[in-house]
Amino acid sequence: MIVKILACPVCKKKITEDLKCETCQRQYGKQEDVYIMLTEISKGEFKWDESILQKNYDDINQRYMSYLDEENKQAKEKAEQEFEDLLSNLSGTVLDIATGRGILLRYLISLDNIDLIASDVDPNILLYDRSKFLNQLDRIVYTVATDAKHLAIQDNSVDFAVTFAGLNNIPSPLLAYKEIYRVLKKSSKLFALNMFVDLDSRTFKQAKEWNYDRALNQEQMEKDLKSVGFEKVTIRIVSKAIWVDHPMDGLPFAGDMKYYGIIISEK
Repeated sequence: MIVKILACPVCKKKITEDLKCETCQRQYGKQEDVYIMLTEISKGEFKWDESILQKNYDDINQRYMSYLDEENKQAKEKAEQEFEDLLSNLSGTVLDIATGRGILLRYLISLDNIDLIASDVDPNILLYDRSKFLNQLDRIVYTVATDAKHLAIQDNSVDFAVTFAGLNNIPSPLLAYKEIYRVLKKSSKLFALNMFVDLDSRTFKQAKEWNYDRALNQEQMEKDLKSVGFEKVTIRIVSKAIWVDHPMDGLPFAGDMKYYGIIISEK
């Protein structure tokens, strides 16, 4: 199934069974069931910390949660529960964008009636996911190393695109929005759980220097999604908390309000 909807991330044309572009002749590869479909510009753009890849998922998660106070734990859990409830009726081909350590993926694999594609710009984190839990499953989950700004997916081939905080971690997100819009079928939807911050906060000022500010600005994000073609865009803030000092998160800064928003965008 997966090769039928994969495409060259450069020219967006079909590829052959041996992962060669039929048009530009670029050759792609596969490593331990991870399809390596990256452009030259995407390779090495973001790499997960090697030390993370050596650790057990549950140990990482427990350490992460240990830094949160009760207010933040409740805000996080409320947002995640509402997001999972929203995704409970997914069907067809589902693309998980910026899968990372598989926080959302671990929920998605519990759903029936979906063909699931996990994607991330770093193939190493997908290899981690495969070794930690995907390879032990009875079901097929496709893993594709591809940049959200240069998706190796054919036009109009995905029923739903989903992401857990992935849009917050993509510089120049407009390119990613255009790509998500391109690969979605007509009337299909993007569902995203996203972080927003106050525009006068220290977090927002730092994010602007790093070129990550657009996805932290609720009003700007709605405009950007509509500008690439999404006709219906709703963003709903479901919880919030004043962020704490957290060594495992670069942003937000301690003392700034963190808002959890659920985004629904329809093509």
